[in-house]
Amino acid sequence: MGSVRHNSPTLVELAEEILKIAKTLQGAVPKSPTFFEDTLSGLSANDDSVRKQLIDATETLNALARGANGFNFSRISRIILSPYDAMSLRVIYHFRIAQNVPLDNSISFNNLAKACNVEEKLLTRLLRHAMVLHLFHEPKEGYVSHTVDSRLLATDSDVFDSVGCYLEDMGVGCQNIAKAMEKWPGSDERNHSACSYTYDTDLPFYAYLQQFPERKKRFSSMMRWVGESQAGSQTQITALYPWQELVNGTVVDMGGGNGQVIIPVARAYPSLKFIVQDLPGASEQGIKAVTADTQLKASIEFMAHDFRLEQPVKDADAYLICQCITNWSDKDLVNIFRQLVPALKPGARLLVCDRKWQALGTDSDVDVLEHRRVDMIVLVNTNGRVRTLDEILKVFELADMSFKFKELHTANGSPFMVCEMVWEP
Repeated sequence: MGSVRHNSPTLVELAEEILKIAKTLQGAVPKSPTFFEDTLSGLSANDDSVRKQLIDATETLNALARGANGFNFSRISRIILSPYDAMSLRVIYHFRIAQNVPLDNSISFNNLAKACNVEEKLLTRLLRHAMVLHLFHEPKEGYVSHTVDSRLLATDSDVFDSVGCYLEDMGVGCQNIAKAMEKWPGSDERNHSACSYTYDTDLPFYAYLQQFPERKKRFSSMMRWVGESQAGSQTQITALYPWQELVNGTVVDMGGGNGQVIIPVARAYPSLKFIVQDLPGASEQGIKAVTADTQLKASIEFMAHDFRLEQPVKDADAYLICQCITNWSDKDLVNIFRQLVPALKPGARLLVCDRKWQALGTDSDVDVLEHRRVDMIVLVNTNGRVRTLDEILKVFELADMSFKFKELHTANGSPFMVCEMVWEP
């Protein structure tokens, strides 16, 4: 929203700015969005920036109007009461309520309760709370039908599983962060996280999840949904770095999963060769997709490898690690980078791609909040952290002084950055 938001705006100033931004955004779409039709999907980068301005401004107005004190409306009460808002969604997930509401019609509370095997009066209370949050609506008294949000839960299994992953598997660790801090003061070990405490396991949280097929499925779905949501941003990585400088070179994508980051690069630069590495079983979908694509099959291969062990691919031109470092402590990252050293030739590049550090006052508030939430998520899950550029460079110094910083690659509108290091022994 610019200077108005960051200079103690008045309510009227905010309202006027909101009207201006709303007119711009509405002019960019066929019609204004409603709770029954989402017309804001597929926005251009510029229009998406306008949407963020509108969210920032309306959130600021909302926060100022709430005030600091008072139980019902205050900013503090909004935070402390948020678990009760998530509670109704958790029930909706657990009893698969969205899947039992007709997509194009309504159903009575009575029949819905029977279909979900839930007591009717309790179901009615929970859903009427959810309706205030735009999950379902009551077209006539005693009946339930979908909003665009609840319909998504019914029709998109990845979104539905993601709700379960956050509310059933990961989010429960939030309530135990203080207890984990007391039990393991100052520790950044992956198995000393709040989630490890919650589940009383000596395993790192992600390893723990793999033991349970349903939780493993939910986590995979969540990662896929996040990946699809960031698809445009991942495509931007192709433009973030001057890949043409690696003329006919080989790039190793460490922890590359299904190749979702590197595939757009491979399409844009067919002369480059790519090796995607990840743990056994982590790249099955990518292998199928690449095998079925003649161009990609010629330039991408997959390899099972744990990047905590010595790098088996020697003398590659570049080694890429994208959106992985937040899950690891400084000590673990030092080890990961050191495992590269025996494979590196002079001039080899290590490309660390991750989210840009977002700062209040210089970036969109909605981006800053997302950034800080990621920091909280990895803290709770794995004792990981989001790092500034200086913090990333410090880890490289600890790993080996022969890693030299070359350049930070960023672009307007992209939430990502590429930190380029060069091996100069």
